[in-house]
Amino acid sequence: MNYVNIEESLQFVNVKLVKEKKVKYKITDEKINNCENAVKFLGEQIKYCDREQVMVVNLSIKYDVINASIISTGMINGSIVEPANVFKTAILSNAYQILIMHNHPSGNLVPSNEDSKVTKRIKECGKIMRIPLVDHIIVAPYTDEYFSFAKQGIL
Repeated sequence: MNYVNIEESLQFVNVKLVKEKKVKYKITDEKINNCENAVKFLGEQIKYCDREQVMVVNLSIKYDVINASIISTGMINGSIVEPANVFKTAILSNAYQILIMHNHPSGNLVPSNEDSKVTKRIKECGKIMRIPLVDHIIVAPYTDEYFSFAKQGIL
């Protein structure tokens, strides 16, 4: 019988969670503790895109932005959002809470049925993982208009 040295046949990945003194990519020094601040400082990143883009913003307990990540780029009328992709960066960033933001290139800010389903699914996953979803915001192109699930009392 031939034995295989597992260390030679598999690649191991080491993940370290460390808190650095300086943040490499700081988006803003402002706290993202309301939807207006979120749209003002983060909406610019995605609102002019010609296809839907979904961003996860990882926040500290004090609503400081740890980082933000585009987790999905879709079509003009939709994108795919998987909870594993949403929470991957949150876990690796040691986030206390998250915010999701995506754009509607059409300018129509009414959430689709899928937007509502995704929000509910991410909220439920966040409860289980103890990383709450504080808001899901939809931004419109070329304006400062937005739709906030939290502000509307839907979250």
